[in-house]
Parts: sequence; C-alpha cells; structure tokens
Amino acid sequence: MERNSGFTLNELLISLAIAASLIALAAPSFATLLQNNRLITLSNEIIATLNYTRSEAIRRGQRVTLCKGTIEDGCDESTQGWEQGWLVFVDQNNNGLYEDTEETLLRTRHPLDETLQINANGQLKYHISFLGNGFSRTASGALPLGTLAICDQRGNDEARSITINRSGRARVEPQATLC
Repeated sequence: MERNSGFTLNELLISLAIAASLIALAAPSFATLLQNNRLITLSNEIIATLNYTRSEAIRRGQRVTLCKGTIEDGCDESTQGWEQGWLVFVDQNNNGLYEDTEETLLRTRHPLDETLQINANGQLKYHISFLGNGFSRTASGALPLGTLAICDQRGNDEARSITINRSGRARVEPQATLC
C-alpha cells in the first residue's frame, strides 16, 4: 500500500492563519520603518544638495544659491514651501531669485511626497546661498541662521532638523521643534 505525503487541508489552513497573524503583528512596525526611511532619505538628499551647492560655489568662485520653488516661479518668496521642490543655480546678481535669462541652472528637485513637509525658520525660509569661499551668506551679507525641519504626520519627536553652521557646513539632528 502506497502512502501519500503532503499537507492536509486542515494543516494548510492552520499554517495560513498563523502566517496571517504574524504579518498582522509585523505590519505596524514595518509602516514605522518606512516612515523613518522616508525622513532619513529626504534628510540625506537635502544634505547632499547643500554640499553640492557649496562645492559648486567653491569650484566656480562665485555665489551659488539653493532656493525653494520651481523654474516657473523663479524662487519668489510667495512660493509655498520647500515641499514644492527646489532649484540650485549660479546667482549672478546675488538676489536669491532664479531668473532664467541671467543665471545658470545646475539642479532641480520635483515636489515631495504629500506625507512629508519641510518647515524652515530664520533666513532659511526662502533660500540658502554659498559664496565662492564656501561660507553661507544672505544677499545682504548676514549669516543665514535658521533650521530646516523635515517632518511627517508624527510630529516633532520623529522629525529631523538640518542646521548650517557659520562656515557653511550642514548637519542633521534627530528631532525638531518646527513641526
């Protein structure tokens, strides 16, 4: 007499029920992992963009600006927020605004995912400029003191903040107060 090997229907259903229970337990922590990864990725992208902007200013020996906005609005201060995207350009006339007839566009960023937002205070609300020596200065010559906070719906505790020191170097810190 031959013996069949395999799963019975009952064994299969019990295995599927156990697997479904384990997946249901893991799903919330996986969602948190995805949210944390989005914040970290965006923070790293902003730091990379700041470093690129600074290095281009040093390489070219002139002011290069990172501003919120799109090519169409030219980084006007009335532009909504950093979530709409940003531009990196050679700021020939030192005003922090992109004017396509005068300036060389170096890099653009499309709008962010709707679950993320970037809040800024101080001089960083509109643009960040680097001089040819690598130092960050506003169009008036003042230090651009302020913070960029990368947030999602979880608020300050999970947010990340980016600050730029006097020499123009950016750093990321966990938590923020601007969300």
